[in-house]
Amino acid sequence: MKRSLSHLIAITLAMVLIVGGLSVALTAPANINTNINMSGVWTNVENPTWHVIISQNKNEIVVACNFFGGNLRNIPVVWHGKGTARDGKLSYDVVYTVCPPEWETKAKHELFVQDNGNTLSGFNFDSKKKKTDLKFVRKVITPPPFTPPMVTIPGSADVNLKVGNVDINVHANPVVKPEPVVTPQPVIAPPPASMDNKVKDNTIAVPIAPPTPVLPPSKPGTIVTPLPATPPPPPVIVPAIPYTPGPSGALVALDPTKNMSGVWTNPENPTWNVVISQEVNSIVLTCNFYGGANKEIPVVWHGRGKAIDGKLNYDVTYTVCPAGWETKAKHELDVRMNGNELVGSNIDSKGKKTPLHFVRKVIAPAQVMPK
Repeated sequence: MKRSLSHLIAITLAMVLIVGGLSVALTAPANINTNINMSGVWTNVENPTWHVIISQNKNEIVVACNFFGGNLRNIPVVWHGKGTARDGKLSYDVVYTVCPPEWETKAKHELFVQDNGNTLSGFNFDSKKKKTDLKFVRKVITPPPFTPPMVTIPGSADVNLKVGNVDINVHANPVVKPEPVVTPQPVIAPPPASMDNKVKDNTIAVPIAPPTPVLPPSKPGTIVTPLPATPPPPPVIVPAIPYTPGPSGALVALDPTKNMSGVWTNPENPTWNVVISQEVNSIVLTCNFYGGANKEIPVVWHGRGKAIDGKLNYDVTYTVCPAGWETKAKHELDVRMNGNELVGSNIDSKGKKTPLHFVRKVIAPAQVMPK
């Protein structure tokens, strides 16, 4: 009897534990996306020209976007937003800094995290609380393939090298340096002399064109250096399209020398995509790029600051970066090339400066027929 009683008590306790566990599981938050970080690059399902960069620091989010709107999707639009991300929901106020004059310049987005953090679905609310559907999907941007540097070693043996995470084999044949090609110097003809062997005052020395240099014949094992080619013409930078202020009066005309709104990149690392949104003298930036020696580590940061008198100054917060990186920095940039280039410095917490260089990224609008 005692054994059966103790057995009954054990069964009862087990059932209590099971039910208790079930109650805990049932009362726990059902939204599995609560702690997912939304930092990264996104696009709009209905209009793939949208380039949205979200930077999330704890519950704070900063968003900046560039896209082409209108029936033909040929009107450049830039907006930024600041808000919160809590319990699987993103809420932020939107300010359009580049848009057609008839557009409203204020809005609000409320988006819900779906598909394990790869989809944002919700609504855009205008000033009259009218809502329209809005859906973003995460844009997977793969880093460029890593190419090991070319290595030339004198000798004839094969050499195994470790470059980053890539093993390469170099067959180091001897390289025969070519004989230097001597370019003949132009010969200046002496001026004609008068009969009394004196140079006339109005005589002009005419240079004789140098003969065309002839490359030596190619021999086995000899590398002949060709003559330098004519350098290509400098690239043509297309300025941004100006637009007049919107109805709120908050916008300034998009003069590229004064308004930095648009998409930018870093010429030293073209994986950088920086969206700048400027409202009068206030600027908001979001950036995604791949860093590290092999440009394979995803990095996301956002910044806020001022654009005054041809200078941009803003504080930077890294929200996605390697563990050893500092998460705070400051950028000081000067506007150059008629508003198509930003040159300056990244300043770390100790005041150390490193060069920083951005150029406008010309993104052509998609050619879409009106519906």
